[in-house]
Order: sequence, then C-alpha cells, then structure tokens
Amino acid sequence: MTSPAVAARPTRPAVVTVAFWLQIATVAVLLAVVGLVVFAAVRYNAQIDEALRRVPDADPVEVSDERSGNIFATTTLGVPALLLAAWLAATALPLRSGSNPARILVFVAAGAQLLLCLAQGCGGLLLIPLMLASGIDDSGYDPALDSGPGGADWEQSRFLDALYDQGDPEAIFAFGGIGVALVLALTLAVMVLLLLPDSGRYFRPASAALPPVPYGYWPGHPAAAYYPSGYPAAYPSGYPAAGYPPAAMPSPPGYPVCPDPGLHLAYPPAGPWAPAQQGGPWAPAPGAGLSAAIPDAGPWAVPPGAGPSAPAPNASPWAAPPGAGLSAPAPGAGPSAVPAGDDVGKPAGADAGVPGRDDAAPDAGGPSANPGGGTSIG
Repeated sequence: MTSPAVAARPTRPAVVTVAFWLQIATVAVLLAVVGLVVFAAVRYNAQIDEALRRVPDADPVEVSDERSGNIFATTTLGVPALLLAAWLAATALPLRSGSNPARILVFVAAGAQLLLCLAQGCGGLLLIPLMLASGIDDSGYDPALDSGPGGADWEQSRFLDALYDQGDPEAIFAFGGIGVALVLALTLAVMVLLLLPDSGRYFRPASAALPPVPYGYWPGHPAAAYYPSGYPAAYPSGYPAAGYPPAAMPSPPGYPVCPDPGLHLAYPPAGPWAPAQQGGPWAPAPGAGLSAAIPDAGPWAVPPGAGPSAPAPNASPWAAPPGAGLSAPAPGAGPSAVPAGDDVGKPAGADAGVPGRDDAAPDAGGPSANPGGGTSIG
C-alpha cells in the first residue's frame, strides 16, 4: 500500500527570498574580510623585508618573531571567516528551496559566529585579572636602580625602529571593523527572517489528510482474515406460532423413549380452525412425526408398542365381564323362541322316547328343566 500523498509545498514567501539574498550578502562581506586580512598580512610581510634591507645586521630572532606573529594573526582572523563564508554559501540554495536542515544549519552557523565574536571580545577582559595579579607583588622593584630609557638595558633595536617607522595604514583596521560589524548585522537579520511564521510554514508544510480506511485496518498492514460476528443461529429467529406445542427433543441415551412418538408431532393435524401452515427449510412437513428423526436411544430403550396400556375406567363389581353383554332378542320372537342346548334346529319332541338319551321329554304340565330354555307352552 502506498503512503499517503504529501501536501504540495506552498509558494516561497518573500521573507525567505529576502533572507536568501541577505545570506548571500553575508557571504560576500565575509569573503571581503578574508581578502582584507590576507592583504594586510602580505603588506606586513613586505614591511618586514624592507626593515631587514635597511638593517642588514638585524637580530634573526626578532625577524622570525615578527613573521610568526603575522602568520598567527592572519590565521586567527581569516580562517574562521573563510569557514563561515563556505558554510553559508553551501546552505543558501537549499534554504531557498525550502530545506529545513539547511535552515537549521544557518542557525548553527549564526550561533557559532556570535559565540566567536563574544570570545574574541571577552578574551581581552580575561587578561585584566592576570595583569592585576602580576603587579601586586613589587617588593623586588627599586626605582633608584632603574636606569631608564637611556640606559644600556634599554638599547633600541634598529630593526624594530625601521619596521615601525614605515607606519600602518589606518584604513585597513577601519575596513576590517566595519566588515565584522556588517557580518553580525546581516546574520541577525537572516535569523529573524527565518523565524517568522511565514518561513515556518514554508519549511514545515502540513501533511495531507489521511484517506478514510475501513474499520479495523490501517495503511501498511495486511487485512486480517474475516470472522463472522457472533454465532450462527441454531434455530430460526422469532417464536413459533401461537397454539402449537414445541417440538419434542430426543431423549439422551439411558432414558426411556415414549412408545408412541406420533404423539409428539411438530404440528397438530390441521383443521378448519387452525391457521395456515408456515413451513420452512428447518420445519418437518405437516402431519409428519418425529419418529424418523429420533436417533437410536440405546439398548435400554423400550420397543415401540410394548409400553403399559392405558388403564381401564373404574368398573362396578356388578358389571359384566368385557365382551359378555346381553344379547338382544330377535324381532318377532317370544320367550324361549330359540331352543336351548342341542335342540337347536330340531322340532320340539323329536327325541322323545329315543333310547340312549338321558334327557326325557319335559313334563307337559311343568316348566322345562333346561335353564336356557325358557317356559314351554303345552
């Protein structure tokens, strides 16, 4: 994924342009100061040669000391100015282009320049305590023994007289002082211009707003695997229709199962008063029991149809046994219309007088001895 686009840099403000040209002017003044220092060193070295020509027998130590002092002064003044000029020149173009590191380097150079000037100005003040400390102990000095300038100890060097008689042009020192002051003023002006709010917005442009990203993701990171929120619904949402009992749940192993699973129908038989059946992919067909969906209950399950039968209703002790009720007589038949025993299908008195029969004909004058026969009419 690509990084967010950076906002376009604003137009360079006028203060940055002015600071750029002031920095270029500072570089020019510093180079001029360096040139002035080099010119003064070359001129002083020429004066040493002129004094040596006038005094051929000059002390070589004095000549060497003057030349060494000239080199030291030139290096002390010229090298820092040259380094500062190179520093500011290297950061001028990047500063104009809006480089914030170049702006920071300009601040560092300006601070170093101010510290250097303060060190050079305060260096002379540090010598005052040393001079005072050296003049306190004067117990060994006797003014009466001082021979004065006219004595043998004060013999003037002809080489130094010839060197200093040539004179030093005061214009060189004046130009040098003006150059240093101008460099300080220009450097302070550049710092002030670069610290203005317009310059700050130019060197630190605001970043563009980040594009909107989906929740849970961030640019630069791969999208995580998607997981559904929540758990899948095990049952259809909502409640079953009013008036229908809930579906029977299968019994766990080890418990008896109802012998008649048809009693636990998911839906009762539809009638004229029942609402329309609203089936779904999870509901069984109307009228279908759950016997097909009940799993095996285990070896302890009771076989279907082998359960206890429904208890009979309370019976009276005088009630007839089941299946032994009174038979209704045939229509049109009187009492004892049906012969009893073996007389069924035979006319009355057919076996009278037949040997081998234990039962004789009944007395015509009395009732029949057969309990199932009824009363016969003679």
